[in-house]
Amino acid sequence: MILWTIILISFLQILIYIILDRIGYGKRKWLVFLLIIALNMFVFPELFSPKLPEGPKCGMPVMAVYIAFWIIGGLSAIVVHSIYFLVGRMISKTKTEQN
Repeated sequence: MILWTIILISFLQILIYIILDRIGYGKRKWLVFLLIIALNMFVFPELFSPKLPEGPKCGMPVMAVYIAFWIIGGLSAIVVHSIYFLVGRMISKTKTEQN
């Protein structure tokens, strides 16, 4: 479930980047990137953390959820942002060379 959420967030990040480029707010993509990083750090782990039973508690399942979102979610947001930025730059260079 966590992996599917991270994949869905990555697709939504790309979709939002495309929408921002189309409506002319392409310079605001870093805000979306920072929002996704913040959501991966603070919001999503809380939503997916298992409820611990009463009594002796082991924090390993909770820690696994946090680490999954921090590392896998954060890296996926960075990779998507970097690839989108580099591909967009290459496309704009080829367009200017053709004109």
